[in-house]
Amino acid sequence: MCGIAGIFDSRGETPETRILERMGEVIAHRGPDSSGVFAAPGIGFSHRRLSIIDLSLNGHQPMTNEDGTVWIVYNGEIYNYREIREDLVRRGHRFKSNTDTETIIHAYEEYGTECLGLFNGMFAFSLWDSRNRLLFAARDRIGIKPFYYHFNGQQFIFGSEIKAILCHPAVPCKVNLDSVRQYLVYGHTYDDQTWYSGIRQLPPGFLLKVQDGALTLRQYWDFDFNIDYGRSFQSVTEELRALLKDTIRLHMRSDVQVGAYLSGGIDSSTIVALAAQELRNGIHTFSSAYPEGKEYDERKFIKVVSQQYNTCHHEVTPSYQDVPRLLTRLLWHLDEPVVGAAGLPMYRVAEMVASTGVKVVNGGQGADELFGGYPPFFVLAARNLCNGVCGKGPSGPFEELLRTPQYLVNGGAFKRLWNRFSSPAPVWIRGVKNVRDAALEGIQTVTNSKAFLQPFELNSYLLVKHYLPGLLHQEDRMSMAWSIESRVPLLDYRLVEFAGKIPSWMKVRYGISKYILRQAARGITPDAVLDRKDKKGYPVPTGKWFANELRDYVTSTLVKTPLLSSDVIDQGAVTDMVDTHVNGKQDFSAQLWLILNTELWFRGVETNWQEVGGVQR
Repeated sequence: MCGIAGIFDSRGETPETRILERMGEVIAHRGPDSSGVFAAPGIGFSHRRLSIIDLSLNGHQPMTNEDGTVWIVYNGEIYNYREIREDLVRRGHRFKSNTDTETIIHAYEEYGTECLGLFNGMFAFSLWDSRNRLLFAARDRIGIKPFYYHFNGQQFIFGSEIKAILCHPAVPCKVNLDSVRQYLVYGHTYDDQTWYSGIRQLPPGFLLKVQDGALTLRQYWDFDFNIDYGRSFQSVTEELRALLKDTIRLHMRSDVQVGAYLSGGIDSSTIVALAAQELRNGIHTFSSAYPEGKEYDERKFIKVVSQQYNTCHHEVTPSYQDVPRLLTRLLWHLDEPVVGAAGLPMYRVAEMVASTGVKVVNGGQGADELFGGYPPFFVLAARNLCNGVCGKGPSGPFEELLRTPQYLVNGGAFKRLWNRFSSPAPVWIRGVKNVRDAALEGIQTVTNSKAFLQPFELNSYLLVKHYLPGLLHQEDRMSMAWSIESRVPLLDYRLVEFAGKIPSWMKVRYGISKYILRQAARGITPDAVLDRKDKKGYPVPTGKWFANELRDYVTSTLVKTPLLSSDVIDQGAVTDMVDTHVNGKQDFSAQLWLILNTELWFRGVETNWQEVGGVQR
């Protein structure tokens, strides 16, 4: 796990070492173990290393092949690098290190850009092929690792984080207000745009080439559905269980200690249970907890897992004081606000991980999107069943069809219908119509291209493509802020592809979400966890804090001294929301969190992030 940055100049000019070094310095938190720079006519690479595989100097980057014609900077882990390496050695390739980085170089030499199909892992890399004057970059299938770039027709400037790109004097620091509005409407940006005009992110599952002054992108992988309706529930469960075990086996590969996040939910608990079986000396687990009420507290289930598998457990308690103390720093690490308030406990937990000396942790992201873990999937499961009755799709078990009313209730269909007739939140985002229209147009384009999908599968696809990247953005930045490698084994592409073969009635069954995942983990994960019906989803008590301990802070920041432009925010509506929330009349905590993050981000840009040792161009 590392930080990468670089410059490709189609005019053949050698990038300045001073700029490359600065690009690396600003993301030094991603790789504190060593740094390196490579510069030649037309190309420059900068690298910060977090040593996980082959801790020797042989793993130093930028790395080259035997004759110096191929160079690479790479961030991530290729978990099956040993198997790929064995094949390459048989084909005559000679290795000087035991790294997965060198495996990418030789795989490229052997297979060209088709080497991407070999890799099982999370990665973002940029490779310079001097023989063909080609810059080749790629991002992993799901988008676990980040890759940002700016291209002005002459210079291609890239980095693991936006702040590295902003170190280059040719990159304008101009705010993209449409992306800001996307965040305020949806909680994240939904396409390859960022909050900075001219800086884009390479989409998940895409490769990129820059050659002869032209930039081209190509999708090399997509999440798809090829549902097998002929298999029995038992055989699917057995294969899923075997895949889970093998996934964890691969994700435990490391030359440093590996721990795990433990929230007390099904996903993280299953990972801990399987990981504990791989380790002889026990495993360190990490969690956060709040004293604000049982709706925020999962310690009962955490304790069950920790005791059964004798983990060395560590716990941190984030507080309301962390918001004014840390939020600006979190935004600096994030580069742009994204999704909800879970970044705060993630940051504090990663801080605790770093304090123990553990450098790698496995987490449970992805299962909800793949296996129907969110409440709306109940409604979607009912729609699939009804479509089967109407002849518009495959039918499921008859007993499941009888649960349709229950699924509509569990999924909140009636509650959402009622909310349509209740008092809506005030319109506080200016220019929002164009943003919504653009988003709906984009979603409709996806829907049209996936018209063959049933409602359950279409929603799963949209979540993986347009919501999960925001969660992964948050996971990456909050862990890397403390130089921690955060792995997400449930997003092993083999699991993702297998989930696309499983009928919806196996995922939501007997009134239970993620049913087949629970059954695959039965006998491994404690029953007390597998039988949970509640879903907390990493909650943070911001609503209580904003109405009580942080009341003055929110009022001062958003009402008395706001910086936000009237082009984005209706200040009068924001003032009304603050007053309504702090007086306990209506819960606007979700909206106020979005506005607070946006306000502090604009302040950071205005001051060049100097209070957190920022970019300093």
